[in-house]
Amino acid sequence: MRPDAWHLVRAARRARRGVTLATLAVGLFALCGCTQQRKYQPPMDPNRMTDVQFLHYLETVPVVTFDEGCRAMLIAADGADPFKSHDERYAELKRRGMVRDAWRLHADSIFDLGTACYMAAQALDLKPSACSVLLGSWGLGDRRYAVRQAVDAKLVAYGPYYKPMTGGATVWAMGRMNDFVTQQGVYAGELRAADSHSPAALAAP
Repeated sequence: MRPDAWHLVRAARRARRGVTLATLAVGLFALCGCTQQRKYQPPMDPNRMTDVQFLHYLETVPVVTFDEGCRAMLIAADGADPFKSHDERYAELKRRGMVRDAWRLHADSIFDLGTACYMAAQALDLKPSACSVLLGSWGLGDRRYAVRQAVDAKLVAYGPYYKPMTGGATVWAMGRMNDFVTQQGVYAGELRAADSHSPAALAAP
């Protein structure tokens, strides 16, 4: 991700609006009922926003839609979202194995914790648990098991897989994904440096 975009992510993670956003999310989720669709309408079409504008907007959203979640995960994984529509994003995420048709989610569906965790786990290639291998691969509880994977990787705080994601929580998870990748790279670099000073490495021709 570009430095200016991650500056917004890190600034958003320091914001102290979690309680207010969570309260709004619960209220809106109750209003949505069985439709699982957001009633809140953004002042501007997010698809017309740049990535930086989108991140700034996302942090203020009380409940995230599936389309917004897809864009957020692409930015977290690649540093940018080159796509202009939900269909384009979905096709790319499906190609990577980050979404499943069986979920039957639409662009304006609610983006929940389980969906966010599954997408993050696939993007970061997190080590699966025994349950996720045996049952998640069949589509049985795949997103529920993904929550445990994401919690173990310290990407999110534990919660029910069906919990709606607020914009603040989504941005926080994006930042944690970036931290995870950074730490993995640092550790890999440290291991390579250590190996270069090992007896075997020094003895090698």
